[in-house]
Amino acid sequence: FDPDFDPDFDPETRQASSVEGHLFGALQSISGLQSALSSEAISSVRSLSERWVVPPGEVGSSVENTSAKVKVMPVKPSFLERWAARWAWLGPYVKRGLEKSWQIAEKMAWAGLFVLDISVVIGMMLFLESIGRK
Repeated sequence: FDPDFDPDFDPETRQASSVEGHLFGALQSISGLQSALSSEAISSVRSLSERWVVPPGEVGSSVENTSAKVKVMPVKPSFLERWAARWAWLGPYVKRGLEKSWQIAEKMAWAGLFVLDISVVIGMMLFLESIGRK
């Protein structure tokens, strides 16, 4: 006796009158829809890339030049761009200063850890000595 055997299942049409057959058919139609949608998306992307992407070394002659119809206005740089351009010469000096200050802070942090470690050891020695005297 096979519990998965369905006497109503027809292997030719892959359909059955039971719930499993309906689920199987629904899954097949969903997978067919998914493959149809993915093939449609791939073909549309391929057509767009063939139309707009120009290989290196070639001049895109098929693309219309619409810039002649539009009056080009000069763009005023923003405050941040003007400030960065004005103080750009300071960049290497600021970088070197930050590197040096980072090195000094690193050495101070290690010195602080060393002093903290030694002070804990000395504090424990004094504490144990005061307990031992009593």
